[in-house]
Amino acid sequence: MRTLDAWYAHMNVDEVTSLISAEVSEKRLGRKEEKGAAWDIAKARTRDCLRVHSKRTGNVEGEPRIVADPPLIMPIEDRVLSESVRQQTEKSVDAMIRSYRRSLAQEHHPIEEFRYVQMARKVVGVGSVGTRCWIFLMEGAGSCA
Repeated sequence: MRTLDAWYAHMNVDEVTSLISAEVSEKRLGRKEEKGAAWDIAKARTRDCLRVHSKRTGNVEGEPRIVADPPLIMPIEDRVLSESVRQQTEKSVDAMIRSYRRSLAQEHHPIEEFRYVQMARKVVGVGSVGTRCWIFLMEGAGSCA
């Protein structure tokens, strides 16, 4: 496929469901008869950026901000960091985002439509002890933020 064809290619849920159903039976997937794939698809459709945005962000002085949920989610401003350390961390994040963008195809990419707003540390699964995980709030035209 050409780059733009691949970029805009998509499959609808019915196509994917029929492909999966042809390969794997409901019984093998371990689904309960009363729920099945249709129930899973309906549930998945409710899991979107609007739902996450409503749960994880709020407005502070008219600006969107990540809502703290200690000890699981701690916005960088709530961490015990000096101002210089916080600024250096955010500079590093900005450089990382720019580096990530350079690693993508040269054509316009949706990440270019967003700007960094805030970051927070997020505690992840038990097996990830010692792993630093960060979540980012980014804002763009027509985005969830």
